[in-house]
Amino acid sequence: MTQRLDAIPFRTIGLLAGAAAALVVACSDGEDANDSADTDGGKHKTDTGISSSEGDAAIADGSVGDGETTVDEGGTLPDGGPSTVNPVKLPAKERSWTWYDIPGAVCRDGSNAGFALNVNSLASSSKKLMVFFQGGGACFESNTCANNPAKVSAKSVSGGIVDRSNAANPVADWDYAFVPYCTGDVHVGNNPNGNVPGVGPQKFVGYVNTALFLKTLKATFPATQRVLMTGTSGGGFGSAGNYMQAVREFPGIPVNLADDSGQLMRSPALAQCLQATWKSLWGLEKSLIAECGADCTSDPDYLLAASKHAAKTYSKYAQGLITATGDTTIRQFYGFGESGCTTYKAVTEEAFKAGVLDIRAQHASYSNFGVYAYDSTKHTLLLSGSYYTANGTSKTVASWVGDIVTDKAANIGP
Repeated sequence: MTQRLDAIPFRTIGLLAGAAAALVVACSDGEDANDSADTDGGKHKTDTGISSSEGDAAIADGSVGDGETTVDEGGTLPDGGPSTVNPVKLPAKERSWTWYDIPGAVCRDGSNAGFALNVNSLASSSKKLMVFFQGGGACFESNTCANNPAKVSAKSVSGGIVDRSNAANPVADWDYAFVPYCTGDVHVGNNPNGNVPGVGPQKFVGYVNTALFLKTLKATFPATQRVLMTGTSGGGFGSAGNYMQAVREFPGIPVNLADDSGQLMRSPALAQCLQATWKSLWGLEKSLIAECGADCTSDPDYLLAASKHAAKTYSKYAQGLITATGDTTIRQFYGFGESGCTTYKAVTEEAFKAGVLDIRAQHASYSNFGVYAYDSTKHTLLLSGSYYTANGTSKTVASWVGDIVTDKAANIGP
């Protein structure tokens, strides 16, 4: 059924944004309810896990580096911010989350943004870093903005890929960075002067924040020898959308990608009018498209083009997508592109599966890119017990991720 944009049920919008408060805080983007039967302890916890004696906003040791940023002559961030930053002090306690407000990083409402760290061992560095992006919908019209976080809503993450106690987890002994979602632009915006009709001014600066975070992480973990960019839903889009700048910020070391449910499709599954809306509103010509260059500037399906460009350009580093073939949440999300973005109708399961298979076909010539596809309508796996199961395929997600971080990519599923 096709609907007017102003008549979309609240429940539908809530699904897109992961609106239930418990889920937003606990698991970033609203894990599919079908996964509630997981019994291995991998489900999300409501504990914030903040390592601080002074409340959520405090930092365990009372400082972020020296609280200052410095600028060198090597260039600047896209918004004219600092190109060199100081490291943060490592957490006082290992394997526990510690929050850091990062100077210069802001949410779409102008409030402070930052990231959290969870280090494996203070005695010896793992020399491997996972950067996990939180999900939670997007802000591009009044309904979606109303159910998308405008300020930091979570300062830690748990379960699945961040479960250090499970021997099957290939990143169990890595250092972790958690990037909350509060910019409304799936972490890739570069438009501090955005304005959404009916909502008002918005700072869409996810890409700029991420640039600052990556520089800070590089300074904090200078001996890092491998980086994994990952996340779920909106954070999956963010991990893929910031992948190229991550490679640039960590030169000379492998940077891998495991994007969970951030499906960079092309039309007709993802309408070009919807892609055009995001490009204009979020300033993507100054972020993702700028990173991609000529491969994207003239392509209205720039999201898929950017994914292919990254696979082609960084062919030594394994990259991949985890996706259900009938992901209900993303089918609803892409429904805003119906009839030239004038009405709303969720993408059909058949059309979405065709889009998933098209992603795989479009990357067929890049042996470093793999798609883990499973027949389901579920949304996201990385933070649940399903991370450790095969989900009807020939391989567990954890095993597939283990291959990705050793630069082996494979297509799994139908």
